[in-house]
Amino acid sequence: FLEVPLPFGFIHIDGIFMVLDEKLCLVHKPSFQVFPCMLYEAGKAEPRHVMFTDFLEERGFDCIELTDQERVDGLLNVVVTQRGKRAIGFAGAERIGAEMAKRGWQLDSFPSEELFLGNGGAHCMTCPVWVE
Repeated sequence: FLEVPLPFGFIHIDGIFMVLDEKLCLVHKPSFQVFPCMLYEAGKAEPRHVMFTDFLEERGFDCIELTDQERVDGLLNVVVTQRGKRAIGFAGAERIGAEMAKRGWQLDSFPSEELFLGNGGAHCMTCPVWVE
Protein backbone atom coordinates (compact mmCIF):
# COMPACT_ATOMS: atom_id res chain seq x y z
CA PHE A 1 0.00 0.00 0.00
CA LEU A 2 0.99 3.64 -0.36
CA GLU A 3 1.30 5.99 2.61
CA VAL A 4 0.70 9.53 1.34
CA PRO A 5 1.66 12.33 3.76
CA LEU A 6 -0.37 15.48 3.27
CA PRO A 7 1.26 18.89 3.31
CA PHE A 8 0.73 21.12 6.33
CA GLY A 9 -2.72 22.69 6.44
CA PHE A 10 -4.56 19.90 4.60
CA ILE A 11 -6.91 17.64 6.55
CA HIS A 12 -7.80 15.27 3.71
CA ILE A 13 -6.68 14.47 0.21
CA ASP A 14 -9.95 15.47 -1.55
CA GLY A 15 -8.80 19.06 -1.99
CA ILE A 16 -5.63 18.18 -3.89
CA PHE A 17 -6.26 14.77 -5.53
CA MET A 18 -9.34 13.07 -6.97
CA VAL A 19 -9.58 9.79 -8.87
CA LEU A 20 -12.12 9.92 -11.69
CA ASP A 21 -11.51 6.50 -13.20
CA GLU A 22 -9.00 3.64 -13.01
CA LYS A 23 -6.32 5.66 -14.83
CA LEU A 24 -7.62 9.26 -14.77
CA CYS A 25 -7.28 11.76 -11.96
CA LEU A 26 -7.35 15.43 -11.03
CA VAL A 27 -4.28 16.54 -9.10
CA HIS A 28 -2.66 19.69 -7.74
CA LYS A 29 0.93 18.57 -8.30
CA PRO A 30 2.72 21.29 -6.26
CA SER A 31 0.97 20.02 -3.11
CA PHE A 32 2.69 16.66 -3.53
CA GLN A 33 6.22 17.98 -4.02
CA VAL A 34 6.74 18.44 -0.27
CA PHE A 35 7.12 14.96 1.24
CA PRO A 36 7.88 11.57 -0.32
CA CYS A 37 5.40 8.73 0.06
CA MET A 38 6.26 5.33 1.47
CA LEU A 39 5.32 2.47 -0.87
CA TYR A 40 5.05 -0.90 0.87
CA GLU A 41 5.45 -3.64 -1.74
CA ALA A 42 4.78 -7.36 -1.37
CA GLY A 43 7.92 -9.38 -0.73
CA LYS A 44 10.07 -6.40 0.24
CA ALA A 45 11.24 -5.80 3.80
CA GLU A 46 11.52 -2.02 3.55
CA PRO A 47 9.23 0.55 1.96
CA ARG A 48 10.36 2.46 -1.10
CA HIS A 49 10.27 6.26 -0.99
CA VAL A 50 8.56 7.77 -4.02
CA MET A 51 7.04 11.14 -4.80
CA PHE A 52 3.28 10.85 -5.28
CA THR A 53 3.30 12.29 -8.80
CA ASP A 54 6.04 9.82 -9.79
CA PHE A 55 3.91 7.00 -8.37
CA LEU A 56 0.95 8.11 -10.49
CA GLU A 57 3.17 8.21 -13.57
CA GLU A 58 4.56 4.72 -12.81
CA ARG A 59 0.99 3.43 -12.60
CA GLY A 60 0.05 5.00 -15.95
CA PHE A 61 -2.35 7.66 -14.70
CA ASP A 62 -3.49 10.45 -17.00
CA CYS A 63 -3.34 13.44 -14.66
CA ILE A 64 -5.36 16.59 -15.23
CA GLU A 65 -3.32 19.19 -13.37
CA LEU A 66 -4.98 21.93 -11.36
CA THR A 67 -3.77 25.48 -10.99
CA ASP A 68 -3.20 27.05 -7.59
CA GLN A 69 -6.40 29.12 -7.96
CA GLU A 70 -8.46 26.07 -8.94
CA ARG A 71 -7.21 24.33 -5.80
CA VAL A 72 -8.11 27.31 -3.60
CA ASP A 73 -11.57 27.46 -5.21
CA GLY A 74 -12.15 23.76 -4.48
CA LEU A 75 -12.74 22.95 -8.14
CA LEU A 76 -11.10 19.52 -8.06
CA ASN A 77 -13.63 18.20 -5.55
CA VAL A 78 -16.06 16.33 -7.81
CA VAL A 79 -18.38 13.30 -7.63
CA VAL A 80 -18.43 10.75 -10.45
CA THR A 81 -22.07 10.18 -11.43
CA GLN A 82 -21.59 7.90 -14.46
CA ARG A 83 -18.57 5.65 -14.55
CA GLY A 84 -16.01 6.72 -17.13
CA LYS A 85 -18.26 9.44 -18.51
CA ARG A 86 -19.75 11.99 -16.15
CA ALA A 87 -19.14 13.90 -12.93
CA ILE A 88 -20.56 16.87 -11.03
CA GLY A 89 -18.68 19.67 -9.32
CA PHE A 90 -18.63 23.38 -8.64
CA ALA A 91 -19.50 25.97 -11.26
CA GLY A 92 -16.38 27.81 -12.34
CA ALA A 93 -14.48 24.69 -13.33
CA GLU A 94 -14.69 25.43 -17.06
CA ARG A 95 -11.02 24.67 -17.79
CA ILE A 96 -11.16 21.42 -15.83
CA GLY A 97 -14.41 20.49 -17.60
CA ALA A 98 -12.76 21.17 -20.97
CA GLU A 99 -9.81 18.93 -20.04
CA MET A 100 -12.22 16.21 -18.96
CA ALA A 101 -14.19 16.62 -22.21
CA LYS A 102 -11.00 15.97 -24.20
CA ARG A 103 -10.99 12.58 -22.47
CA GLY A 104 -14.66 11.84 -23.20
CA TRP A 105 -16.10 13.11 -19.92
CA GLN A 106 -18.88 15.57 -19.13
CA LEU A 107 -18.57 17.77 -16.04
CA ASP A 108 -21.93 19.05 -14.81
CA SER A 109 -21.82 21.88 -12.31
CA PHE A 110 -23.78 23.72 -9.65
CA PRO A 111 -23.21 26.97 -7.71
CA SER A 112 -20.63 26.54 -4.98
CA GLU A 113 -21.66 29.22 -2.52
CA GLU A 114 -23.70 27.11 -0.09
CA LEU A 115 -21.43 24.06 0.10
CA PHE A 116 -18.32 26.20 0.27
CA LEU A 117 -19.74 27.83 3.43
CA GLY A 118 -19.45 24.39 5.02
CA ASN A 119 -15.82 24.14 3.88
CA GLY A 120 -16.60 21.29 1.54
CA GLY A 121 -17.03 20.34 -2.05
CA ALA A 122 -19.28 18.05 -4.05
CA HIS A 123 -17.28 14.97 -3.03
CA CYS A 124 -16.68 15.63 0.64
CA MET A 125 -20.19 16.97 1.32
CA THR A 126 -22.06 13.95 -0.07
CA CYS A 127 -22.48 10.38 1.06
CA PRO A 128 -20.93 7.62 -1.04
CA VAL A 129 -22.63 7.17 -4.40
CA TRP A 130 -22.75 3.75 -6.08
CA VAL A 131 -21.89 4.23 -9.75
CA GLU A 132 -22.27 1.45 -12.31
